[in-house]
Amino acid sequence: VALGVAIFSGGSKPPPGPKGSAPRARRLFGPSARVQTPTGAMVLVAGGEFGFGEAGPESPNPPRTVALGNYYVDETEVSNGAYQEFCQATRRALPQPPQWDPKYVLTKPDHPAVNVTLADAQAFAQWAGKRLPSEEEWEKAARGTDGRIYPWGTAPPAGQANLGGAEDGFEYSAPVESLPEGASPYGARQMAGNVWEWTLSSYPVTPREIADMKALLPFAGEQWGVIKGGSFAPQTGELWARGYMRRGFPVDGKSPYIGFRCVKDAK
Repeated sequence: VALGVAIFSGGSKPPPGPKGSAPRARRLFGPSARVQTPTGAMVLVAGGEFGFGEAGPESPNPPRTVALGNYYVDETEVSNGAYQEFCQATRRALPQPPQWDPKYVLTKPDHPAVNVTLADAQAFAQWAGKRLPSEEEWEKAARGTDGRIYPWGTAPPAGQANLGGAEDGFEYSAPVESLPEGASPYGARQMAGNVWEWTLSSYPVTPREIADMKALLPFAGEQWGVIKGGSFAPQTGELWARGYMRRGFPVDGKSPYIGFRCVKDAK
């Protein structure tokens, strides 16, 4: 609940997509390892089985084998710059800036877009010709198929992720393309730290969690979604940067510590 409070602080025809979003020609020899889209590069996550979850006592999901098809995942978290373009095209209001930087949205286009609800993230994804990942898709993109704990491997963080410590060099959020040494096996960056990321999966929230949250934040909804990856918030810590971990957050909530990235099927 303390973590939740810290996070909280902070049918019609769809609108035209981003400029240059015409569909690509079909490839003859399978999908490319990396493609460029108007809202950022995407990297291929090859289809097949992987080990989802973990056996440790702290893990929310027991290990099981999951099979997924080929899909692309955004190389970075969705940036302020990309989200601003979406807001301009769809006549949406820009997100509220984080309390630590009143000019964050307009002056840091290369930092992650935050203070968006799950519905906001879904609307962006639809506009961009993409979608949000399931928890399983997010986890495979972060961990690969070799059972690693973090995107870079099994060694504890030592500057590869923005987890709020002095060693990463960032006081708050980091540019979405920073810390390439912390990339996942597929080349996706910042899947540990920086900001939590929305997924489409539902979080199995308990009545106790709802009651505790509402006692502190009465406006918190009772439908929660899974967020993954941890963040730079001091209350997060190394544990939540592990690829198999997760937290829940009300889907109608906004947080300066939660952003998102998109996926799309690879034909």
